[in-house]
Amino acid sequence: MKTTVNRISESAGEDDGFTFVETLIVLAIMAVLSAGIGIPALSHIERAREISARTQIDAFRTALHTYNLDCAQFPTTDQGLAALWKLPELHPVPANWRGPYLDRPPRLDPWGSPWQYRSPGAENLPWTLSSYGADKKEGGEKDGADISSFD
Repeated sequence: MKTTVNRISESAGEDDGFTFVETLIVLAIMAVLSAGIGIPALSHIERAREISARTQIDAFRTALHTYNLDCAQFPTTDQGLAALWKLPELHPVPANWRGPYLDRPPRLDPWGSPWQYRSPGAENLPWTLSSYGADKKEGGEKDGADISSFD
C-alpha cells in the first residue's frame, strides 16, 4: 500500500501549475488580445476628450455671455476665466458682478493644460477660448489640433 501512495503523490507533483514556457505563451496571447482592443480604445479616448473640450467651451460661452449681460463687458485677458468664478481684483473691476457664473472654478482642459482665453479675441471677436489639444502646443493637426470657441 505504501508503494501505491508514493506513486500517486509523485505523479500528482509532476502536473502542478504551468511551466515557464506555458506562462510565456499565455502572456503573449494576452498581449496580442490587449493590443487589438487597446489601440481602438485610444482613438475613442481622444474623441471623448475632444467632445469634452467642446462641451466645456460651450459652458464657458454661456457663462461669459451672462457675465457680459451683468457687467457690460467681458473679462479681460488678465482677469481670465477666473472672473467667472470670483469677483476680479484686476482693473477694470466690474460694478455689477453677480457671479459666480460657473458651477465650480475653471479647471484645466481635458489634456491637463490651461485654457487659452483672450479678450479681445481672434478674428475681431470679443473673446476667444482655446485648448491646444493633445500636443499641448499652439497649432497642430489631427489629434493635436487646437480646439477653439470660433471653430
